[in-house]
Amino acid sequence: MKHYEVTLDYNCMDESGTDTYRFSSRDKAIDKWCECREIIDEIMEGHDNVERVEEDDFYGILDRNNGDYARTFITETH
Repeated sequence: MKHYEVTLDYNCMDESGTDTYRFSSRDKAIDKWCECREIIDEIMEGHDNVERVEEDDFYGILDRNNGDYARTFITETH
């Protein structure tokens, strides 16, 4: 049986953390991943020189000035 993990990882404004959420439903994992994308947009809102990466299973923002970042991704496990 497939399982899905959604990871939110950030290092921003002298705070860092990693949260991982596990789901048996891909749809629920995608919902959480979309929620994490919104969190990232809020975390990185004040940064003006950013690189944004958007893929089917990865979303991240990197501040080119100071190295702050936030990212989320989905992985499939068995």
